[in-house]
Amino acid sequence: MNPPPAWAPLIPLLWIIAWVGASLVYRRMRGKPLIYAKLEGTKYRQTNASGHSHKSWITRLGGARGVLVVQVTADELDIHPFPPFNWFFLPEIYALEYRVPLSSVRSAELRKGFFSKAVDVVMTTLDRGDKKVTLYLAYPEDFLTALGERVTGRPPA
Repeated sequence: MNPPPAWAPLIPLLWIIAWVGASLVYRRMRGKPLIYAKLEGTKYRQTNASGHSHKSWITRLGGARGVLVVQVTADELDIHPFPPFNWFFLPEIYALEYRVPLSSVRSAELRKGFFSKAVDVVMTTLDRGDKKVTLYLAYPEDFLTALGERVTGRPPA
């Protein structure tokens, strides 16, 4: 039996480079940023949040662990993974990239579990309709305060 060619170990590396390259081209074609900027006038920001979408059973099992950036301004809610995790088609696969006006956020509800607290956010998007995302945040109460009374039903503190 002949040994594999000398270039054979490069195949996985080339596959990864092609996957990332295709993801970057896709993001550019769709007008999505490769690197995100901090939004001006942020009322809440966390750069190591976790969460999952309720799109399917796969997105509920998967999701993001400590790689989501969650930002709230006076006008919008922004949820996205930070680079390089947004370069592997992961936001598209796990449905974890949203930038919506606060008027599109229908509800945000704190859910207390045995070990952690989660916030279930329901929003309406133009291209995907109603979507539900569960976020695991360090300070969920601050997030709900930033969203405001109209969304959470809770008066400001």
